[in-house]
Amino acid sequence: MSKEDLQLIEAVSEQVALALESARLFDQTQRDAERERTINRVTSRIRNARSVDEVLSIAAQELRLATRASRSVVEILPTVDEAARTDLSQEGVQRP
Repeated sequence: MSKEDLQLIEAVSEQVALALESARLFDQTQRDAERERTINRVTSRIRNARSVDEVLSIAAQELRLATRASRSVVEILPTVDEAARTDLSQEGVQRP
């Protein structure tokens, strides 16, 4: 193989490497743009919600879509303080 052949092979391989990197960056940019569109759509839906229940419903729907799950459930558990107050009120104990 001649020196010119080696130079040609090097030049072509550099061009192929650049083309592959450009394709990878283009693909990443498209994925990033799609993620931004989704975030903006969800943010808009949540901002337009009229109640906490609607916010939770939207969040559950979007989480289900994002994870491609067949269903989603939102469960709100009381904090430790709230649970203690609930237990005391059920026993008829008044808290100050």
